[in-house]
Amino acid sequence: MNELVKEISLKAGITEEQAAKAALTVSDYLKARTPHLMHEQLEVILNGGTLSDAFKKKLETLREDVEDAARNFGKKAEEFASDIKKKFQKQ
Repeated sequence: MNELVKEISLKAGITEEQAAKAALTVSDYLKARTPHLMHEQLEVILNGGTLSDAFKKKLETLREDVEDAARNFGKKAEEFASDIKKKFQKQ
């Protein structure tokens, strides 16, 4: 949020400490009025990123979550298949 703090300080003619408090206040205000799922995107933007950067980061996280779920599903499927095979072999 350093870039935003410096810009607020420069344009408002206040100290960087005051600008930091103002930026934090705006951040809290926006987060209180947006869904929790958007908070990460707000953080990216408030830290100098773009909305595009924020969505890219969200998509990367989603991709990682889907890959983890697929790996877990694969392990469970293998365990299930192994259990079925053992049951058939016993009969």
